[in-house]
Amino acid sequence: MPTKQVYCAMWSENLSGRAGNDIASAFHKILTVLVEENDITELITWSDSCVPQNRNSIISTVHKTTNHKMPQESIDGYVAKILSKYQYPDRAKRDVCDAIHRYRNLRPKLDTYVFNDGTRQELACLDGTIPVMYKGTYYHIPVCIWLLDSHPYNSPMCYVKPTPDMQIKASRHVDTNGRVYLPYLHNWNPDSSDLLGVIQVMIIVFGEQPPVYAKPKVNSSAYTTTPYPAEPS
Repeated sequence: MPTKQVYCAMWSENLSGRAGNDIASAFHKILTVLVEENDITELITWSDSCVPQNRNSIISTVHKTTNHKMPQESIDGYVAKILSKYQYPDRAKRDVCDAIHRYRNLRPKLDTYVFNDGTRQELACLDGTIPVMYKGTYYHIPVCIWLLDSHPYNSPMCYVKPTPDMQIKASRHVDTNGRVYLPYLHNWNPDSSDLLGVIQVMIIVFGEQPPVYAKPKVNSSAYTTTPYPAEPS
């Protein structure tokens, strides 16, 4: 049985802002060394940080490190594997690869999607964050983009995935379950629409009206920054 190694990073929870960024930078360097020297190709992370910006920095760091570690041909091969049972695997692969090469905080994976009628299906999805600028500040908005097995002949299903410290801000573009509704998706055309277009439209729409905001915290005066827009007044 192969030996499993576990690494743990710990720090004081009163560190945020610039100190939190310094921690994330140090964590990135340590993680990079561990991955390179131990030939690690898969990372499973868990964070119990109650400081949102520290937790988000960890997630971003893991994405950056694993993307740097995995050669491009390996990523493309993995995409081909998870799309092998799709009706149009070559077109779906091109679309997915174009998206993840541009937005590197999105990771392709195979997971179970539950439809409204309760049926389940194993589908490919892009899971991670997209960069959204709101009032001059960039926020990493967590999303999941599901691809039906007929992709690209049917539009993808897009969701906002709030973390425990976030809350969905329902609007005409996002419902209370996080499902995203856009004219781009409604008017989807397999010959001219693609995942890059969906992501870019989400970035624009979310920049005008963020789909999530930071939950108010008890005794939150100790923290001077927030990684997400504040609740609209």
